[in-house]
Amino acid sequence: MIRLLRNKITCVMSISVLLVLLLTACGEEPEPTGTVYRVYHLRNNDTGIMVRDYVSENTDAEQLIEELIRAMSVPSERFDYRNAISGDFQVLAYSLFQGQVTIELSEHYRDLTSISEVLTRAAIVRTLTQVEEVNVVTMTIRGEPLIDGSGMFVGAMTADMFIDIVGGELDAYTMVSLRLYFGLEDGLFMIDRHDVIHSSNVAIERLIVESLIGGPLDGENVIATLNPDIRLISITTTGGMCYVNFDEQFTQLLPDVSVEMAIYSIVNSLVELSHISQVRISLGGAATVIFDSINLAMPFERNLDLVKQNK
Repeated sequence: MIRLLRNKITCVMSISVLLVLLLTACGEEPEPTGTVYRVYHLRNNDTGIMVRDYVSENTDAEQLIEELIRAMSVPSERFDYRNAISGDFQVLAYSLFQGQVTIELSEHYRDLTSISEVLTRAAIVRTLTQVEEVNVVTMTIRGEPLIDGSGMFVGAMTADMFIDIVGGELDAYTMVSLRLYFGLEDGLFMIDRHDVIHSSNVAIERLIVESLIGGPLDGENVIATLNPDIRLISITTTGGMCYVNFDEQFTQLLPDVSVEMAIYSIVNSLVELSHISQVRISLGGAATVIFDSINLAMPFERNLDLVKQNK
């Protein structure tokens, strides 16, 4: 009798454990399956782009492209980022042919500032070229070829045309050396600053421009080239071009500083970086600004004609 009772208890306990396991299994979320892609968003202050993981089970290339375009249209969960394909413009159509994706955009794409436009291009290209069948991306506006802010046609683009401008979360500090161009009475002079503390969360381009705005240090025996009241709105680099966006205070020159000195102190200092060959300057996001007969829409290259060899 006792043995029979023990057997019944054992049986009931086994069934209970089985039911618990079944109920637990039913309540578990299935593990996500598919391929993980990186979908790119833009920083709200136009200083770079960031990524979020996106899982897709699609294996058809054209369907996957459409899915990734939709994913780029979904607002970011973080307040400091925005979706790459925003309400300001729309993707009207796309096509895939022999490894090239052609994206047709609405007319409102032309309303983007020069920096936002470059970052948007970078986000779209880097997202879509993850599809195995996609090698290059071409963008058009209502069927017309895309033209950048400097009036140049933008052809087929690959992911490696855009340097790594993805924002990181680490806060590491390193020592760097800067070459900055400050003023003399009749030109520019290059100053070497060694052992400058640099945070990995701050682009070195920003460090350079903010150092110019801050002016020379004691003992450097040169003059400032930029008004200290200037505000640097954004700065980013892609494809060898550095895009610098100031507020309108940029046009308020310091005494004894010419427009050329102000511009080329920035350009020459930035081009000292190996990944920068040209610089474009905009004011309040508008690149089509004529400043004392100089068109800021043009890309500026290094100019050593203003540089003096000794003080």
